[in-house]
Amino acid sequence: MLLNSCKCVSPGPTDTEFINAEEAPKEFVDLFSSMPKLEADDVADAVLYILSTPPHVQVQDIMLRPLGEPV
Repeated sequence: MLLNSCKCVSPGPTDTEFINAEEAPKEFVDLFSSMPKLEADDVADAVLYILSTPPHVQVQDIMLRPLGEPV
């Protein structure tokens, strides 16, 4: 039995501790700091949503983007 199968969770720019400003190129840091970002909890909430769905619900894909992100 396949429960809560999700094929893909695709977050947009996310503000996490993985971005190390000392090691990243200045151009990247400037661009990343100027754009809207999701918070790590936003992505975690999406994963919790997937895990909380009933067994008869199959979530195929979730695409998360911060409000105001240019397309």
